[in-house]
Amino acid sequence: MKKYIKIYLEAINYDYTTFIPCEICSTPAVDIHHIKYKSRGGQDEIKNLMALCRSCHAKAHNETLKESELKQIHDEYIRRH
Repeated sequence: MKKYIKIYLEAINYDYTTFIPCEICSTPAVDIHHIKYKSRGGQDEIKNLMALCRSCHAKAHNETLKESELKQIHDEYIRRH
């Protein structure tokens, strides 16, 4: 398992058998996304990692969903968990 996936699961108190919802649309998440890309200095920290479904992940990468929007959504999600 990739280090950042383990960091996400532990921080949100999920395990491998838990249903993990997409933080944007609540469908099943399939990816843990770096809000600020590692290539741009993003870190493997819970404040920079969010669970996304395939569709929302594609929107994050084609910048239909901006980094600032993702950060705001993720910060609220973290507050609730």
